[in-house]
Amino acid sequence: MPPELACAASTLTATALPLAPEWVEAVRTPVSVHYASGDIAAPVVCVATADAVRLPHSVVVAELPTGSFTPRVNRWWTPPRPSGLTAPDPGCWARFAGSEYDDVDAAALLGRGAGLTPDGDDVLAGALVAGHATGHPALPRWRRDTVRALSTRRTTAVSVGMLHSALDGWAAPQLADAVEALCADCAAETVAADAAVAALLAVGHSSGRHLLDGVLHVLNTHPSRQQGAA
Repeated sequence: MPPELACAASTLTATALPLAPEWVEAVRTPVSVHYASGDIAAPVVCVATADAVRLPHSVVVAELPTGSFTPRVNRWWTPPRPSGLTAPDPGCWARFAGSEYDDVDAAALLGRGAGLTPDGDDVLAGALVAGHATGHPALPRWRRDTVRALSTRRTTAVSVGMLHSALDGWAAPQLADAVEALCADCAAETVAADAAVAALLAVGHSSGRHLLDGVLHVLNTHPSRQQGAA
C-alpha cells in the first residue's frame, strides 16, 4: 500500500485522486511534480509545494513525493474562475500592451516556443480565461479549436493541465487577479491593476507576459470595446 501524503487539493482534481497510485510522472521541478493521471476530467495533476504557482489542478503538499502515494485530503479548495466581467475602455490597459495577435489560433499557438509552458500555450490560456470572464463571443470557437489542437498536436504536460483548466475559465490566482483588476472600474482601480499585472508578469521566465498578451487580445477584440470606440 503506497504511503499516505497529506494535502490540500483543488476540487478540480477530485475524480483523479483515487487513481493516484497509478499516476505517471511527466515533469518534475524543484517545487512541483506534474502527473499524467489517466482521468478524463483532470488529465494532468500538479502536486506542488506552497512556493509554486498554484495552478487550478494542483494538490498542495509540504514535501514533494518521490514515489507512488495515496493522497489524504485535509482540505479542499476551489481555484479562481473570473466571470461576469465587462471589458474596459482601452485606455485602462493600453500601457500594458505587448505582442498583438490577429486571432487566437489554437493550431498555430499550441506548442509554439520553449519551456514548461511554451509561449503560444500561455497566450492561449490567457485568452481562454479572459474570454470566459468577459463572455467573448469567439470563446466557443477558441474552445473547440483548443480541444482539437490538444488531440492532434504535441505540447508539454504542464501546458496540457493548464489549458484543460483554462478551457472552462479556471486560472492561477495571478492570472485571475489580473483579469479582474483590468476589468474593474478604470478610474478607481488603476493602482490595483498595476499591482495585479506586475504580479502576473512575475510568473515564470516569460509565461506572465504571454498570459497577459492573451488577456489583452480578448479585451482588444471584445465587441463591447469596439462599440465603445465607435
